[in-house]
Amino acid sequence: MICYIKSIIPTSFKVYLKRRLRFYRVKKNIFNGVNRRTALISYLYEPFIYSEETRHSSWIEVRQIALALNDLGFNVDVVDCRSDVMLNDKYDVMIGFGYFFRNNYKMARNNILYLNGGHPDFLERAEFKRIVEFNNRSQPHAKQKRKHEFVLSSDLGLTDNIILLGNEYTRKTYSSSLNIYTINAPAIISPHFSEIKKSKNCQRNYLWFGSSGAIHKGLDIVIDFFMVNKNLNLFIAGLSKDEEYLFNLDRDNIHNIGFINVNSPEFNDLITNVGYMIHPSCSEGMSTSVLTCMSHGVIPIITRECGVSLPEGLGYFLDSPSLKSLTKVIDEIKTESFESYLSRSEQLFEYSRLNFSQSNFNRTMTTLLENILDERNEQD
Repeated sequence: MICYIKSIIPTSFKVYLKRRLRFYRVKKNIFNGVNRRTALISYLYEPFIYSEETRHSSWIEVRQIALALNDLGFNVDVVDCRSDVMLNDKYDVMIGFGYFFRNNYKMARNNILYLNGGHPDFLERAEFKRIVEFNNRSQPHAKQKRKHEFVLSSDLGLTDNIILLGNEYTRKTYSSSLNIYTINAPAIISPHFSEIKKSKNCQRNYLWFGSSGAIHKGLDIVIDFFMVNKNLNLFIAGLSKDEEYLFNLDRDNIHNIGFINVNSPEFNDLITNVGYMIHPSCSEGMSTSVLTCMSHGVIPIITRECGVSLPEGLGYFLDSPSLKSLTKVIDEIKTESFESYLSRSEQLFEYSRLNFSQSNFNRTMTTLLENILDERNEQD
């Protein structure tokens, strides 16, 4: 009977069910350690199943957090932050966020909340404002796309220590009374990229490199600019299929190229031919799409809400996520020589590789965890 039931279940449903069931499991001792102390990460489960892949910078983060804990002498378990399983196990350390962290944080002696965005209330207000602005001037209307339930305002009181992916701008969206340590996000680095190579026309080509939540990330503002400035080209990468209906993409100078894998040769070709990336987001922790472009020499035009600090002369801040601010910045850079641009691109590449590498994230995370745990041990 069981064999018959299995035979009539579609393969696609079996795959879906298998993936969903992983949300309710804890992957135990991922490094097969023999340490006395134990740690649990509530974040992502899949990066430890598909160990040869990197689908998002968050996969880098969770792997490097695990390595840091392993280096500090912990056996490391991992669970998906979306899991609603209740465990009876006890841990020396738990780090992460989400449903699981919220429901199980008391099972660890030391709890560290890991945040990858601005304050949830700040984020909610910022996105709502952008959606209203878009709907007041556009048809069809958009709805709030991004989900914010993984981190609630009430979660901030669950622990004494918070590690925040972001810069000081991101930090200031939270109360100054919270004990928050900031850390730079890691960029995704293409294995096909080793040096800056730019086409002579790259300064006429701009990139929006995003994902789901296109209004949140300011794509409507970017498209409005290029609909008027037809002598410049816009390449849109990462726009989700279910949001395409929101935008008029039928323009000769606007190219919707879909999802592009940073680890592919196509990405290398893309960044050779674009000079700037535009990201007028209304709220981020530290935008890894910006960091990834910077780490390949693409000069950013961004809002401060992206959570990225820029060295003098190696990028541009918009006064606000608006068409007026974007027009002002692009008008300023139109006359720059190719030689000057190329020099800045190379400087940006060197700066970004130093500050947003996986190894830098690992070193900083290891130091933060060590300091937090040492301070807690002294208090005990």
